[in-house]
Amino acid sequence: KGCFFYTPSDILIMDLKSEFNEFGFCYLPNVIGMEERLRIENDILKIINSLNEYSKIKDFTYEKDSEGNSFLKRFQNQWKYSESLLQSLGNPKILNSAWEIYGKNMVPTAESLVINSPGKNSGFNWHQDGYNNSFTDKDRGLNIGLYINDSTKFNGAVHVIPKSHLHGKIDFEKISKNNEFNIQDSLRVDLKGGDALIHSRS
Repeated sequence: KGCFFYTPSDILIMDLKSEFNEFGFCYLPNVIGMEERLRIENDILKIINSLNEYSKIKDFTYEKDSEGNSFLKRFQNQWKYSESLLQSLGNPKILNSAWEIYGKNMVPTAESLVINSPGKNSGFNWHQDGYNNSFTDKDRGLNIGLYINDSTKFNGAVHVIPKSHLHGKIDFEKISKNNEFNIQDSLRVDLKGGDALIHSRS
């Protein structure tokens, strides 16, 4: 549940809005092909190999590994640094999916690229996006993640809790053991490179 897809003629089937509203997430296979994935991956590698040029730019976020070495975890406004990344933000399947859920008056608010570096413990703990202190906003939008590489249990796939977006603020420390991914009813979402995952920020 929580899945949707396009036909070979790029016609969206299934009631995406109802699925998203009920489950809080859905995935979109084959958003981009191998050629575009390779262009994006090559551009990302060029940026990583030229980090000295970007070391003082606020768009770039670094963390330290267990040996104290810095590594790039994510960077924002990626459209400024790569034509292929700029083009990915305008992907028709991604935009049409957002329009299907929120209507054509939807407003993009931010974009960033997360890099899951091998052996760097660069993942994320359980969380809800768009957090505010009062947590009064029942709907805080959605995230659309476009995956350049396969995402599996072996390299840190995203986990979701279906319908959790309907329950307001969640105390993850209380319901998970040491923030491990063993929460009841949670699902691991395995994705292929070129797929996209849409999930509620709530």
